[in-house]
Amino acid sequence: MKKPKYPLQQITEIKKRRLDEAEKILKKKREILQKEEKTLKEKQNLLNASQKAKLDMIEKHYIKIQEGISPILMDAHDKYIKEVMNVKIDEDRENVKSQKKVVEKAKIDLDKARKDRLQKNQELEKMHIHKKDWNKQVNKELMIQEGVVSDEMGMGIHFRNKKRAK
Repeated sequence: MKKPKYPLQQITEIKKRRLDEAEKILKKKREILQKEEKTLKEKQNLLNASQKAKLDMIEKHYIKIQEGISPILMDAHDKYIKEVMNVKIDEDRENVKSQKKVVEKAKIDLDKARKDRLQKNQELEKMHIHKKDWNKQVNKELMIQEGVVSDEMGMGIHFRNKKRAK
């Protein structure tokens, strides 16, 4: 007797495709997170450079004060440090802050993708377990049917031999 085809094979294939898709999404989310973390590091480096430049300017300013810079130049230099450098540092801080939010969102998205992949993997595993159990059940039924057919054939041969013996 021929073994029947697994009735849920199409569903298993669909779940396999969904798992493959979830793995692709997970890989993409990892790449996005790495890119965003790299961007954050670059923005933090810019902020550090701006802060260092401001400190260098302040240090030069104090040196010039000690050398006897004129009050007009001193005021202009103070204004430049306060207005231009502070604005630049504030912009850089804001960029770092917003990039940190982007990185956090990317981490959350990556975590969701991991959970989704795990769930899809578990669903596929359940289908494999079901198929294994189904195969056992079908094999058991086939063995029983073959046993019944063998018994019937044996009984037929037995009766035929018994009739011939009479």
